[in-house]
Amino acid sequence: MISSCANVYPNITWTIPTFTKVSWNCADTEWLGLIGRCRRFMGTREMQDYIYFKWTNDVSARTLPVSAGLLFPPLFALSYFSTEKNEAMTREQIEKEGIDDSQIQAYIGDDCYLVEKQLSVKEIIAQTYMSPRAKFMLRFIIYLPFLFFATNTILYEMPRLRYTLSELFLAITLFIQVLDAGFPFVDLARKCGKHHFDFFLSLPFVWLETAIALQLLICLFLRLFLKYNFYLMKSFAAILLLTLYCRLFLFIRASRRLGPALMTLYAMIKVALIFFIIILVILLPSGISQEALLFPSETLFTLDTVYKILFFDFYRLFGELNLERAHGEQEGCPTNDTTVDCPVYNAFVPIILACYMLIANIFLVNFLIAIFNNVIEEVQAEALGRWKYNLLLETEQYACRYILPPPLTLFEMIYHSCKAIFCKQLRSPKTDRATEAKVKSESEEAGKDTEISVGDDEENTNEHLVARELTLSESQEARMQANQAVLNLALIETQKAEQEAERQMEMTRVTKLQQIVEDVLNEAEDSLAALTVPEETVKPEPSTRGLPVKKDEDEEAPPSVEEVQQLLVEFEKQVQALVSLMDRRLWEFIKRSEHTSGENII
Repeated sequence: MISSCANVYPNITWTIPTFTKVSWNCADTEWLGLIGRCRRFMGTREMQDYIYFKWTNDVSARTLPVSAGLLFPPLFALSYFSTEKNEAMTREQIEKEGIDDSQIQAYIGDDCYLVEKQLSVKEIIAQTYMSPRAKFMLRFIIYLPFLFFATNTILYEMPRLRYTLSELFLAITLFIQVLDAGFPFVDLARKCGKHHFDFFLSLPFVWLETAIALQLLICLFLRLFLKYNFYLMKSFAAILLLTLYCRLFLFIRASRRLGPALMTLYAMIKVALIFFIIILVILLPSGISQEALLFPSETLFTLDTVYKILFFDFYRLFGELNLERAHGEQEGCPTNDTTVDCPVYNAFVPIILACYMLIANIFLVNFLIAIFNNVIEEVQAEALGRWKYNLLLETEQYACRYILPPPLTLFEMIYHSCKAIFCKQLRSPKTDRATEAKVKSESEEAGKDTEISVGDDEENTNEHLVARELTLSESQEARMQANQAVLNLALIETQKAEQEAERQMEMTRVTKLQQIVEDVLNEAEDSLAALTVPEETVKPEPSTRGLPVKKDEDEEAPPSVEEVQQLLVEFEKQVQALVSLMDRRLWEFIKRSEHTSGENII
């Protein structure tokens, strides 16, 4: 996974989590897989369980009941929303709370037990509203009536000569929505930093929220300071409304059923945009040629000329042929009128139009349909993986937002701001007194240590330094140096692990060779012992003199001395070959070990 991310982002090492861990969990690899676009890794069962856990905040209820509970919180008291949690407790706490022994899951150690506890209704409500899914659903529920309100305001509640309350409320709501979208905007930008800023720019919601903010500023400027240009302001307001409707796609892509279909639609739009360039290569020459032949007396270039060149041939792709114009006929113009505004018949115009329709409408359009079929087949196979990846993006975006949706977010912002200021004022005197007492005690201890031992001045000074707050540049530099040091340690440990694995493999091969040689030597000793038996071990056979001896016909004659010598010579050659092979393998292993150890030292 790290290699895959490094191919996309060479500076991925700055965001790699701590390498000193024995193993990484899903939280450690989440951001790495996200910016590396590791969709296959994000689609694994373990990562999907973690993403769903983070998306729902461990509230495993379906979407529709959760939506009803968000609108009517007393529904969370039903048994359907019952949720358990595991908590470490001592035996004394268990007896104090009267917990049954059946709820004890396991013994952890140090008189601690893992106990399964039922969450209260208050805890379930708090856990549900804090989840990214609840924040997403609340914003979606509020956004639908807001769209109808914005549509009605832009259509009917924007008079030319006066302002209305609907306009004011719409502007305030849009401004709060921009602020609400600014929290994930800033959070993701801070996480990406300068090393992965291109990943931040590749996120669709970044461009969409930026476009909404810019259009809102333009509309406000035109409405407040350029009242005489009302139609221009109305045009920008209509474009803003269109962008707000496009914002619905950000909500739809989080759906399990509509999200993959939306991914397919995105892929088809990308192909269509590329294909439109090919259409323009044919459309522009055809439109320019027809315009030059139909209006030979025209000498002034205007925007209306561009409109005629592009408009008629573009709509001919969808069946609007306008053959009367191709034959020089136009309403209100006599035949073969040579004025600038009236077309003139030319025999080449129908021929050019026929060639254009043959190439564009028959060849290219059908070719585009065939490409769409291939795109649908390819994207549908990966659409589910893309949706799982986008669900993690939605989780990252909504985890840092406030609970209440716009425009109610403004009240939550004010509450948190007042709370932060009030708590800071309460903490500051206590913190100052605690800091002074701590510095005083540390200075006294440092003085005592100095009196006891003078040789450890440098060590004591470093040990009792008063902590100071680092600047942003210093903290970033320290973080980069720490990450680089950890990365170097990780590379060293990885090389050591690879060397250990290679050594184990080589030792396994050497052990097998030694075992083979030992087996061959044992067989050789047995064969030699059978062929060269000492005389004292031979038992005297009973005398058979005078008795008829019956020879066994199947008994083989013993080998001669020459055959035994030949066998021994061949066996000795095989043993020498095996020994030389084993020595060569051992020598190569020793050289490789010395080479790798020298690189580690360097």
